[in-house]
Amino acid sequence: MGNCGVLKVNNGLTNLLSMLRFYAAEFVMITSRLGIVKHCLKLIGGIKPNIINTLEDDLGAIKEHCQSLQLPLSIMHIELAQAYLSEHRQNLSQTRLVSYIDEIHLRILDELQAPHFFYLPQSKIELYEKSKEVFGQQCLDRLTNATYDIEEAGICLAFGRSTACVFHLMRVLELAVQEFGTKLGVSLASEQNWHVILDQIDKAVREMPHKTRDEKEAQNKYAMCSSYLFNVKVAWRNEVMHPRATYTEEEAAAIFNSVRAFIQYLAKEIIS
Repeated sequence: MGNCGVLKVNNGLTNLLSMLRFYAAEFVMITSRLGIVKHCLKLIGGIKPNIINTLEDDLGAIKEHCQSLQLPLSIMHIELAQAYLSEHRQNLSQTRLVSYIDEIHLRILDELQAPHFFYLPQSKIELYEKSKEVFGQQCLDRLTNATYDIEEAGICLAFGRSTACVFHLMRVLELAVQEFGTKLGVSLASEQNWHVILDQIDKAVREMPHKTRDEKEAQNKYAMCSSYLFNVKVAWRNEVMHPRATYTEEEAAAIFNSVRAFIQYLAKEIIS
């Protein structure tokens, strides 16, 4: 008898090998037992006591495998066959028993077609399982209110939900731009127009003191951060920060990468 239990899944994902080990092993055990039972019933002219005992054992084992695979309809048909064996032990019909076995086999095949699994290529596994870590712990520490949307943006990108990914990135970006504006003494809380945002930021950067080496270094850092934000605007492909109606997977990936680069620099150099 195989190991009965449930398929162990890590964070909502499992790999193909684990699925094959679990489903294939159980499926082989079930079909092998069903095949042996049916073969024996057809070969033997009468229903002998030892055959009945073997059949009861096999049905019990098959039921356990079906419980492991969570196949309720198959279990129901197995229980009908078990009830027939119990109630008509002295007057069993070979034809009817074969019919029960065939029906159990069909139900198992039907139910195994029901579960569906979403395939993620290897390149997107990290986005799903470690979506927050992709931005880095420093970003999460500096922008704690953006943690949820950072995580969801990565997950949406992994599953090809491109437009949803961009909407989450917009929420992240709004918080980050406000933090950047606060550091520059510029209020950007309600501003959505990219041209206005970048103009105000660049104006504030130009007006920063830059006489000493430290002042020049600080100004250069803010100017670099502004250039990262400009790259976001280019990837965004819209005059305002609010997303367009739809985004392709390639566009969402470009926005994700540009937003991540901006926020990583912001967290490391500006709001550290």
